[in-house]
Amino acid sequence: MVNCFYQELPVHQRGDAVSSMVYEANARVRDPVYGCVGAISSLQQQIDGLQTQLALAQAEVVHLRVYSNKGSAGGSGGTCPFR
Repeated sequence: MVNCFYQELPVHQRGDAVSSMVYEANARVRDPVYGCVGAISSLQQQIDGLQTQLALAQAEVVHLRVYSNKGSAGGSGGTCPFR
């Protein structure tokens, strides 16, 4: 079955197909229940967490810029390190 699938692929895609099958087989050995889906889920959770951290950092930058602009408009002479 795998051999038939392999032979139907264009030659330039066969190496990637074999690599993918090996990865999936190894993932199934490491995690018999979820296999590579478990790895994908874990990576997606990491992405979600990092996107949250990025959004918080971007909001903080905006806050600091607004705060800095208010300070310089008030004549305090403060400079914004983000400009």
